Amino acid sequence: MSDPVLVVWADASYNIRSCDGRLGWEIQVVDRKWLGNDDVAKLPYSNVVMWRSQRCKRKLVSTTGAELLALLERVKKSPLYSKMILTMWGKEPLVIFVTDSQPLVSWLRKGWVDTDPHLQGSLDLVRERIKEYKAKVIWVSTKSQRADRQTKFILQCASLIYFL
Repeated sequence: MSDPVLVVWADASYNIRSCDGRLGWEIQVVDRKWLGNDDVAKLPYSNVVMWRSQRCKRKLVSTTGAELLALLERVKKSPLYSKMILTMWGKEPLVIFVTDSQPLVSWLRKGWVDTDPHLQGSLDLVRERIKEYKAKVIWVSTKSQRADRQTKFILQCASLIYFL
């Protein structure tokens, strides 16, 4: 790998009725030539350096709020992985954050939160850090979202057991 890129997949699932959800992440280090025209959906499933799933403990008004919290957690931890790449390859990596939430992308473009005003500070921090890292935010369809495996794995296991 000659030109490493840090691809951060962030996703969330949230049930508004039960105020319960999961935040999930996957982080990959890939070569820039694998990206083509920023088409992250075609990346191989290899080179995952970290994944995590955790319970969303906050009461939110929308699933988009949970998506923002998932992205916030990864934005805060990205310097750790960027530093690892800098140490190993001797160059700053391009950082790409991937989401499947169009409302979240809209919030990031506009700079303000439509439905959850108490999350405005989180959005401001995410926007500031993305600008600071010179990172990109790319939208992908839900079927291409890799971090989906970290947020809906219980449902996937339940359906697998049902079919057995």
